Amino acid sequence: MEICIKWKMCRTCTADSSDQLQPLFSDPNLAKQLEEYAGIVVKPDDGLPDKICMDCTKSLQSVHAFLTGCRRSDAHLRSVVRRTMSSGIGFPSNSMDQSALKSHLRTHRNEKNYECELCSKRFNAACNLTTHMRTHTGEKPFECSHCSRRFADRSTHRKHERMHTNERPYACNMCTKTFSLSTTLKAHFLSHSKEKPHKCVTCNKGFRLPHQLKAHERTHVHRYEVGIMLYNQDEGDYSSS
Repeated sequence: MEICIKWKMCRTCTADSSDQLQPLFSDPNLAKQLEEYAGIVVKPDDGLPDKICMDCTKSLQSVHAFLTGCRRSDAHLRSVVRRTMSSGIGFPSNSMDQSALKSHLRTHRNEKNYECELCSKRFNAACNLTTHMRTHTGEKPFECSHCSRRFADRSTHRKHERMHTNERPYACNMCTKTFSLSTTLKAHFLSHSKEKPHKCVTCNKGFRLPHQLKAHERTHVHRYEVGIMLYNQDEGDYSSS
């Protein structure tokens, strides 16, 4: 004689809240997800409860959404890394010249057609996007031949190696002093000029370079002047009240 048990409980948590139970096999995905995520094989004819409560259904759907999202993100990140890793393949000089020209023209038009897939930051040249992607991947393909330090971009690598070689390719056309960085040369040019564009808002004293102004703002003289100015303001406010 065959015995048929009429279960009134959830297959996964054994809860007997009949008002929250629903047929387990009404949605074929539920059985598949239980087997994939929990390792539980459920079949309509296995003689075990064939219902599942709403709480377990929601939990199962949350697990499915989380794991599916993890897999999707992992596949996307791996794809990004594969496409941004340096291939080491050189390009013909003419091709590089044309690419550099197009990139330069975009700076005048303020065009930024290259977007980072991870943070949505935009760039006007593919090479700039490639360099930026290394901030996400941590790739540093350029190695110093003197101290083995590694760098994410060729420009920083080249500037670093000049510290070892003492190369100074940038020369001042007024005093013949040479510098390893173009930015240092630009700052040096100001030493030949009387122009002092960086003004202190307190005393209106001018400085050639921004760091000179910052140094001034940290001095006791500047702080004393600020204190006097604030004191005068307070006295004026008091006398007018």
